Formats: sequence, structure tokens, C-alpha cells
Amino acid sequence: MLASLILALVACSPTPDAIKFEGDTNVKVASTDAVPVLKVSVMDKEKKAITPAPELTWTVTPADCAKLAGTNVQPVKDAGSCTAKVEAMVKGTQVKGSYNFTVAIPNMIEVAGYTPGTKIEMGKDAAMTATVKADAEVVADAKVTWTTSADTVAKVDETGKVTGVAEGKATITATSGKATASVEVEVGPAGAVAAVPQ
Repeated sequence: MLASLILALVACSPTPDAIKFEGDTNVKVASTDAVPVLKVSVMDKEKKAITPAPELTWTVTPADCAKLAGTNVQPVKDAGSCTAKVEAMVKGTQVKGSYNFTVAIPNMIEVAGYTPGTKIEMGKDAAMTATVKADAEVVADAKVTWTTSADTVAKVDETGKVTGVAEGKATITATSGKATASVEVEVGPAGAVAAVPQ
């Protein structure tokens, strides 16, 4: 009797047909912090979520881009860009699904807003900008820190605005993560004609 009941329950159990991920299936990170795997629902042939959800097995490839750490995806590449595939499979079946996990960690910065060989007048400003990249991919909203080698010659604020203070030269550096880029600026007296690059 008990065996018959178990067989009946198994026969009535919905069969997994697909895996549905919650949220954007193109995940992008700009740090080496671990990120939880996306939440999923296992769907039956009627496109209904199976509850309780069947057990899943997870894999992350390639291993030199990211790896599985418990229920998290841990970026391995610490500079530049790569994309890993995070795959979930219903245990004991061939039902699976995957999503993209892109690691884009800054490894280069392009600085613009100043032409080498020209002079910034004392008391005047030059607006410098920094484009942060992971290889060829622009890292949007990346935090940039600006510093100057000589604030008695040229000051720089958190936005990249350089202000001429006194005659001389200073190196302005933009930093984001491990990526840095430096530009030497020259400050001249007020009213001086800017030097023309040769």
C-alpha cells in the first residue's frame, strides 16, 4: 500500500522542463567581490514554477575568469575584462540554463583635457577628464581619484579640475583601482601666451 502511494506521488510530481533566472542575465562587475548567483525558478512543461524547487548543481567557466564559491560567483581576473558562463542544472536531469558574468576591472585610464606643451595660466583652470577601461571596455561609473605632485604649482579637485597656482610643472595623476595615468602640466604667468607644441 505504501509503495503504491509513493509511486502515485512520484507519478504526479511535475517534471522539470526549464530554468528561469530572476533579473538581468548579463551580470557585470567591476571588482573582485563575490556576487551571489542569480535566483532561479525551475519550470514545468506548463511554464509553472515547481515547488519545492528541485536541487540544482552550479558550474562557472572558464576558471581563469571566475569561480564558484559556495552560492557565490567569485571573480578571479583582477584586472581587465573577461566573460564567464554561470550554469545551473537540475540535479539528475539534463535541464539547465546559464547566464553571462562579465568581469570588467580597470586596468587603464585615458586622460584628456590638457595638451602637453601648453601652459595653464596662474589662477586659471583646465578641466581634465578620465575614461576608465578594462582592456577595450569602458567601465561606467568607475570611481577616479585625482592627485597632484605639487599643489604649490597646480591644484586638482575631485572632479579633475586643475588650477594653476604658481609657475612651474606638476604631475597630475588619475587613479581607479590598480589603474593609473599621469600627465605633466605646466603653469605660466597670467596673460602668458600658451606654448605651442613642437
